Amino acid sequence: MSKKLLVIAAVGFAALVAALVLHLLQRQLPAALQPSPAPPAERQPQVEAPLQAEAGERPTEQPRPLIVATIEAGEGGRVLVNGTEAAEWSSTSPFTLVLEAVPEGCVRFERWEVNGTAALGQNPLALAVAGNTTVRAVFAEVPRGARFRVVVTSNSSKALAAAFVNGSLVVLPHEVVAPACAVLNVTSYPYGGLKPLNGTVLVLVTGDTEVKLHYRLVHPQVYEAVAVINGTLQPVEVRTSPFGSYYYTLRAGEDGWLHFKGAALLYIYIPWSYTRVLVEARVVEGSLRVIRFCDWGAQPYDSYGVFLNERRPRVEFIGCEVAPQYGEPSIKAGGARYAHMAPGALELYASGEAWVRIQAYP
Repeated sequence: MSKKLLVIAAVGFAALVAALVLHLLQRQLPAALQPSPAPPAERQPQVEAPLQAEAGERPTEQPRPLIVATIEAGEGGRVLVNGTEAAEWSSTSPFTLVLEAVPEGCVRFERWEVNGTAALGQNPLALAVAGNTTVRAVFAEVPRGARFRVVVTSNSSKALAAAFVNGSLVVLPHEVVAPACAVLNVTSYPYGGLKPLNGTVLVLVTGDTEVKLHYRLVHPQVYEAVAVINGTLQPVEVRTSPFGSYYYTLRAGEDGWLHFKGAALLYIYIPWSYTRVLVEARVVEGSLRVIRFCDWGAQPYDSYGVFLNERRPRVEFIGCEVAPQYGEPSIKAGGARYAHMAPGALELYASGEAWVRIQAYP
């Protein structure tokens, strides 16, 4: 036992001496020969975890791509885009453009081309844009020597409207056949109860065209008419002359008598096939003149008529002439014929108040 302890003690002492010697040797070595310390470990960047959307919140949307519409005008005109001359329109959402091709000079609009493909010829055009789009207006020269129809109409449904077309007063609707590139001067004409809203319109003729004039009713007028047609009470069309200022009411009674009050030049349309027309009148005050128009081209006069009053309360027309038993006609009207002076029409020129009844037979 004493030998084992002695050996263990000797070994421990030797290890202690070896450690002490190694320590002293390390202190005496140059710094360059000393082992380098291990480099510190790189610090990895911390990645923040994405924030979780709170309950009820939507995640952030990615920006939408831009939709761009490019508008081009071919030679001979320009394009209005939503009322402006913008050459480009863009949005992140689909949109609609209202395109209007405006020819300049004696050219006409032909068609739209969308992304190089011929599209509709409608003008103006409402175009839905959902992706990048290029729109081009194509114009073409008007063939020289061509002739086109120009129809002038109005928004007046009952009363006749009128206008000056190149200085001539005409009843609407009115049609003109004009050469290509001609310019028509169309001016609304005011008359009783109607006020023009357009003024003067210059029309460059590049194709068949409709020009619609607008009027506003300033003085409301009431007019309705009936006649005894072959023994049966029937409604008939009535219009006011476009040439003058008239204010009146015309109402139909159950017995066929029309009550008139005011001042007007009226046209009541009885079919020309009813050759015999009897007009009776009870004039309360003022005067009443009655004319019936002949067939187109009748000679020597277009129409015949009489004044009705207490002494002559009725008149009968056979065709457009006054029947012999009612004496000679007091009016023989000739001259220009307008569309509202159609064959068979009765013209009533009245001022004051009167009751009138019309009976027509084959």
